[in-house]
Amino acid sequence: VPAGITQRLTATQLESVLAHELCHVQRRDNLTAAIHMVVEAVFWFHPLVWWIGARLLEERERACDEAVLGLGTIPRDYAEAILSVCRLYAESPLACVSGVTGADLRKRIEAILTNSRALRLNFPRKAVLAAAGVAAVAVPVMLGILHTSAVRAQPVGPGAPRFEVASVRPCRDDGPSRGAGNGFNKKGGGTKKGFPGGSPIISPGRLNTGCAPLAAPYPTAGLIQRAYGRLPLGRVVRLGSSVPVSGGPAWIYSDYYTINAEAPGNGSEAVMEGPMLQALLEDRFRLRVHRQTRQVAVYALTVAKGGPKIKPITESNCVARDYSRFPPPALPPGKRPCFDMIGRGAGPNAKIRDDESTIDYFTKLLGLALNRPVIDRTGLTGKYNIVLEFAVDQATAHLADDLPAPPSDEPPAPSIFTAVEEQLGLRLVSTRGPREFLVIDHIERPSEN
Repeated sequence: VPAGITQRLTATQLESVLAHELCHVQRRDNLTAAIHMVVEAVFWFHPLVWWIGARLLEERERACDEAVLGLGTIPRDYAEAILSVCRLYAESPLACVSGVTGADLRKRIEAILTNSRALRLNFPRKAVLAAAGVAAVAVPVMLGILHTSAVRAQPVGPGAPRFEVASVRPCRDDGPSRGAGNGFNKKGGGTKKGFPGGSPIISPGRLNTGCAPLAAPYPTAGLIQRAYGRLPLGRVVRLGSSVPVSGGPAWIYSDYYTINAEAPGNGSEAVMEGPMLQALLEDRFRLRVHRQTRQVAVYALTVAKGGPKIKPITESNCVARDYSRFPPPALPPGKRPCFDMIGRGAGPNAKIRDDESTIDYFTKLLGLALNRPVIDRTGLTGKYNIVLEFAVDQATAHLADDLPAPPSDEPPAPSIFTAVEEQLGLRLVSTRGPREFLVIDHIERPSEN
């Protein structure tokens, strides 16, 4: 306390001031204030930290004031003692120094004179407070768990569709060319290694995957991505899956396998490359995966200045392929099949063609071409016929391997970003957004046939 304060206070007032300071010592308020000063120094940019600091100062002074009044001190005498100290002693510039002059002085004096006290924490109130504290920690954790693993790929049950006969063989560099369809009785097995996506041969009730690794870098698709990620797009995309794989041993990217399998009846492509291939991978490779959503760099497709240059279709002229039936049903008279592809354009250029498709599905094709997810923020509804021709440049460099350019005098098209704006009246904007991953929980090399 300031020098000379004993001459300005009565014995009762001095006793109340000392009781206040003793309360701070017993509560270790200086220690908690010093700890919070360190937090403020580290997280100085966060406004919540400064708000908490002000609340801590206010609450510790209020707690000690209530403790003094609880000893039977007359509120008026105690308030006059605080004012006397304030007249003689300016508040310390160090926030870590406790004192009767801390916090909002006017509010403190009003609270003292009205003898306003916080409710005592009986057992029910303590239980409610404890539950609220647990919830404050548990709820964000649970939300995070539900968000990052919202869709878990459960093991295929006994009632799920399965192949009647299946052969899994490692590929060899000296075998026949990829997709050669080596049958079940071919001795030695194995197909020469090809590009990561493999070359599947599918006929009614029969699947030959060609040579492929279990996982491949985006946007190509390994066997896992073909089983869990390709068909859920809604329609098969030529370049593979839009769901990248995370985790797992290195050999799932380097070891190539070919799978020959027969399904009961005329199994459809959707069933054989979907749930049946999942069941085979889980049985023979002991595969366990789950889906996880992460925030990553993406592109947002928006409407460019001047509005879209594409118009919704008013009459359907093509029929989308039905992957749930094999062979596909015959086309109605006067109809052609709908195409959705990323292929070779004029000369050195690449081209996306998407017949009678939604903008949401078109963004998936753009994502495959850009090697980065694209999300639809155009607000456009309906279906469109979209043709986009663009250069194979740095942004789409991975297409060069799958779409080798023939010799041509055709001039290069603009970059995909410029082409989207000039040809479609849309715009690609770099941002961050959600992306789904297939996370490998467990996998083993395949069992013997």
